[in-house]
Amino acid sequence: MKWEKTRRLLRFLYLKVMRQQGKPETVAGGVALGVLIGFITPPGIQTVMAIALAPLLRCNPVAAACAVWVSNPLTMPIIYPMGLSIGAWVTGLPIVHSVPTDDERIWIFITDFRRYGRTIIMLLTGLSFMGAIASVISYYTSKLLVIQYRHRRQEYRLKRMRQRLAKEARDASVQEAATASSPVGDKSSIHGD
Repeated sequence: MKWEKTRRLLRFLYLKVMRQQGKPETVAGGVALGVLIGFITPPGIQTVMAIALAPLLRCNPVAAACAVWVSNPLTMPIIYPMGLSIGAWVTGLPIVHSVPTDDERIWIFITDFRRYGRTIIMLLTGLSFMGAIASVISYYTSKLLVIQYRHRRQEYRLKRMRQRLAKEARDASVQEAATASSPVGDKSSIHGD
């Protein structure tokens, strides 16, 4: 049941991004911005920040808001410890504290800089590193997906239009054949006599 809801949410977000108007580069820029913000900022302010920054960077705000869901309750237990490990590797500092992976405790952790300052710096370094790589990958991937989606959608519309025109042509020829085969002055065929 939980996986079905997750799958439906992912499909909804995917279609929401793919159906955005504008250049594929603008939509892809929104996705890349949302992914970067999703990695770097803690939950609770991600969507607001993505929507606020998107117009300034000429990105699609809806795509940015959808893409912040890269960090969610299912992925945080993977992203945050990995970010801490990468941050420790980049900074060369030892890991002293673990990072909480739920929404409530992460805010307590981040706001207590005096106690967890070194760990927060390692975490943000690792998350920035991961977010930068993920946002570049997501930009090019989403740009390609938007172009392909629009192409498939255009082909589908053309196919439907051809089918409709063919049906109208068949109906018109049947109508024409029916009027050509019935005698013009024969009133018995009209009244069913």
